[in-house]
Amino acid sequence: MSYTKIDVYKPVNGAAGVSSNNDNILIFEWDEVVSGYARDSKGVVIPSTIVMKPGCYMTRYYSTRTKTAPSYANEGDQDSTAFKHSVDSMHPGDSEEIMELIQNWVNKNCGVIVQKCDGTSDRLYGDPCHPMQLKPTGQDDSSARGQQLLWEGAGTMSKVPGIYKGNVTLESPLAVIAADETSPSVALGEGQYQLSDNTGATEISGMDDAEDGKTYTFLGSGGAFPASIPAGNDFLLKDGVTWNGVAGSQITFKAFKDGAATFKFIEVSRA
Repeated sequence: MSYTKIDVYKPVNGAAGVSSNNDNILIFEWDEVVSGYARDSKGVVIPSTIVMKPGCYMTRYYSTRTKTAPSYANEGDQDSTAFKHSVDSMHPGDSEEIMELIQNWVNKNCGVIVQKCDGTSDRLYGDPCHPMQLKPTGQDDSSARGQQLLWEGAGTMSKVPGIYKGNVTLESPLAVIAADETSPSVALGEGQYQLSDNTGATEISGMDDAEDGKTYTFLGSGGAFPASIPAGNDFLLKDGVTWNGVAGSQITFKAFKDGAATFKFIEVSRA
């Protein structure tokens, strides 16, 4: 039976002294990415959402917060400095799930996203030309049992770790929006929301329960009556071009509060 990528969470019975503050680390294969990793003109911020190929998604695993150590180091001579990315992490225990993750992610060209506990922007390590690769080490003795997952860049690159402001692509969306909804709720927070095929032509004019500065992604449904988002109403679309929710499409917005209880939703990316 082939390996299916699954999230690996903190063990229920963790080792004594392990922090209860949960940090998730996200990993994905660059071969499964379509677009969305381009940086802005200043070379640090990644404003778009990374778009995965159909049926592909990012995977999470738990890393003890106090033992999560993302970093970068400069290498090279004067006037020719480059950066080597690294993410060191520790997963407590030796469950079947974490051992299978290790076995099936070695020798893969990966991107690594470190999520922040304080809600600030995530950090992306590596890029398609300078991927991260897993170098694991296991410990099982009287002092501890756990798996050290060290991700190291394959060579050096010209850029520091990116500030990733897009949403993450997980196996399941946060919610499925009901058919014929014209102002869907995004109360579950930042992430992806799956639209449904409608009973007739349906235009989305706004979002309910949004928060200022947060990003939200709609996934197209396809079907006979996929939802559309035209320019105007609460949406600011790039070049004023209407988005149609055909199968495999997606669009990401950033919420901007422009009044006491009103918002504008600015297009960040689409695919």
